[in-house]
Amino acid sequence: MSVMCFICKKIFANQSSHNRHVREVHKIYPKPSSYGEGSRWCNCCLEENCGNTFKNRKQLICHLEENHSIQFEKYYSVKASVNEFKNWKNDIEKVNDCYYVLKSKAASTIGEVLYYNCNRSKTSYSTKDEAQMKRLQKCQGSCKMTHSCTSSIKVTSENGKYHIEWQKTHYGHDFEQKHIRLPKPERHCIASKLISGVTTQRILESTRDKIGDPLKRIDLLTAKDIRNIKSSFNIESRDGKKHPNDAFSVDLWVQECMSGEENPILLYKPQGQDHSLLANNDFCIILMNKFQRQMIQSFPNIIAVDSTHGLNGYDFEMTSIMVIDEFHHGFPIAEMFSNRKDIVIQNIFFTSVRESAGIYIYIYIYLNVVFHGWRNVKKY
Repeated sequence: MSVMCFICKKIFANQSSHNRHVREVHKIYPKPSSYGEGSRWCNCCLEENCGNTFKNRKQLICHLEENHSIQFEKYYSVKASVNEFKNWKNDIEKVNDCYYVLKSKAASTIGEVLYYNCNRSKTSYSTKDEAQMKRLQKCQGSCKMTHSCTSSIKVTSENGKYHIEWQKTHYGHDFEQKHIRLPKPERHCIASKLISGVTTQRILESTRDKIGDPLKRIDLLTAKDIRNIKSSFNIESRDGKKHPNDAFSVDLWVQECMSGEENPILLYKPQGQDHSLLANNDFCIILMNKFQRQMIQSFPNIIAVDSTHGLNGYDFEMTSIMVIDEFHHGFPIAEMFSNRKDIVIQNIFFTSVRESAGIYIYIYIYLNVVFHGWRNVKKY
């Protein structure tokens, strides 16, 4: 059934298109419809002597601003990549002691739209009574409320950019550490320690030794949290057991290194990730720590390159750059593990080392592939 705009007489195919036209073109916003207590809507006004409920958060926020003079803060931003958005999300969750869960996603003409809600918001399904519950409730109670929180994040991907609309203000709950989940970076850090062989007791002790003010969620780490992390990352219960997926173990270790103060990773390209010079199924990781960087800066005169193959069943080759120290001993200053053995990968290796060390160096070459790779780097 067609609908005519009462202002410009334009015809629309349905009521929703007409309503959107009135809002966006004529800037007329109808007053939100409110419902009394006992309705099925969970967007509730909790102010004294009110008790109205609304169909969506926008109507609830409009009601709270107009009738109860509550101020709501919005934040807009644009991120260049999905990783930049995830880092921003992790930062705001850590600073504001909150957590956002992906509620839904939708496709639009400009790109994908993601909707994140505060994890304290009521779920779409009804809460069971204690008599109906099959499992015992947690001692701190459920993190879910009987109503919705107003805070949410809307992310729209458009032309490779991620446009963020963040409703920052929370409503209807306090910030309680017991209802906040462990942030993903800290979960990855704990998982990498477990894979490296650190015991559960040692992780708990080191965490409690670093308790500060204000209190953070990681300060309340329990043995149950660590058991959940073991289950999530498929880590064997026996301490020290490696993850059955070697690629995942390496990825966890790299993430731990990158989050530390002294990051030894010069380049990390896992299989399945795009790279401008490498194929999709290529693997490459280049390592150089702070002490190795100091060694190449102190002894740049004589440098050698060596490669070792057959280290494991993946046919990866380890290439090392070595210097001669004051005792005339060879000392490795950088290592690269890769499935590639050509000029391209050697060029990437030498370029990464040169940019990290910040000096021009002379090298002793014994392989033709290494020679051409080094010659390409020395041109610049």
